[in-house]
Amino acid sequence: MLEQGIHLISTDEMTGIQALERLFPNKRIKPKQVEKIEFEYERHGTLSLIANWDVARGKVVSPSIGPTRTEQDFSEHIQRTIKIDEKAEWIFIVDQLNTHKSESLVKLVAESCGITIDLGRKRKEEILQSMDSRADFLSDESHRISFVYIPKHTSWLNQIKCWFSILVRRLLKRITVRSTEELSQKILNFIDYFNQHFAKPFVWKFKGFKDHKRLVDYFCQAALGNRRAGIEPSKNAVKYYQKLRKKHKRITNIREDFLQKITTLLAKTYQHILVEDLNIKGMMANHKLSDALSNLGLYRFRELLSYKQECFGFLFTIVDRWFPSSKTCSVCGNIQDMPLSERVYHCQNCGQVMDRDVNASINLESWTNNADGLSVNACGQEGAVSLG
Repeated sequence: MLEQGIHLISTDEMTGIQALERLFPNKRIKPKQVEKIEFEYERHGTLSLIANWDVARGKVVSPSIGPTRTEQDFSEHIQRTIKIDEKAEWIFIVDQLNTHKSESLVKLVAESCGITIDLGRKRKEEILQSMDSRADFLSDESHRISFVYIPKHTSWLNQIKCWFSILVRRLLKRITVRSTEELSQKILNFIDYFNQHFAKPFVWKFKGFKDHKRLVDYFCQAALGNRRAGIEPSKNAVKYYQKLRKKHKRITNIREDFLQKITTLLAKTYQHILVEDLNIKGMMANHKLSDALSNLGLYRFRELLSYKQECFGFLFTIVDRWFPSSKTCSVCGNIQDMPLSERVYHCQNCGQVMDRDVNASINLESWTNNADGLSVNACGQEGAVSLG
């Protein structure tokens, strides 16, 4: 790409660089001893560094240092960078940060590439409408200036991150400065020194893990622990599972409170309640319904009604599992197939149209084994309870 006149640039920000003045001098390196850095310091502010890494040459190009890293800061940084070679093609590798998909950046690219189309208005229409529409425009390969957005959580693929680690190890961890201006100058001096003596492209040597399953098992044991192997779980894992247990306990309590209140209300209000005997085990085998059914607590609902009939003296009846309450027309008695996706009952015989659950409740009320007396339907009126 370099031979074709294309500049491939890896760009990112390094924020919160602290200007630290050590209160006491560091202890220098001695034989068999590392340098000891003074831990007490006075802070004189922070800076943000926006840097470009030339992938082909292995150099830091046109760095920008300032107190902020706003949308305008990044746009001005890109503008200074492309002025180095105004006629060449530029490809910037960036992450998914919102300032990398900004309105000012779109206008800069359109002006630099001679694009005269209507860009629209931000949050309203056309290219400037949303971050996705702006990203599509900026990543258009037909433009002289384009951006490549790496996926989320893969910032380690951006080579400028590797150089940031070099900056931290060789400079920022060891220096002592009295102002942000001094810090800025030392960073620029280090960049010049690095470009003169150490500039070379990074070579990607990682070929992937040979035994992926073994590596996953190792990290799982390191994080979650293994009692048999005597490995204690990490503190973060313990905290995470403590929070998770509290959330599960709260959900369980909310479900139990609802079931207790609704069954008590039904028991106090009605003399006769009918409930279908559903095949819960078979319904749980359907992966599309299993999560929703497990959260409902249907067996607990039936269990509460069963023992509360002794306390409140109502008649509790369990309808036969194979009674076709949902498939039967409550008007003419016609039986037809009713898939779960159909929530309205359309009788093919008499043309009756009714809500599926209301129709099932009426059928349960007219069940042959139903005793005389009041009952309740799904609508809260006289009838029967249908859980079908």
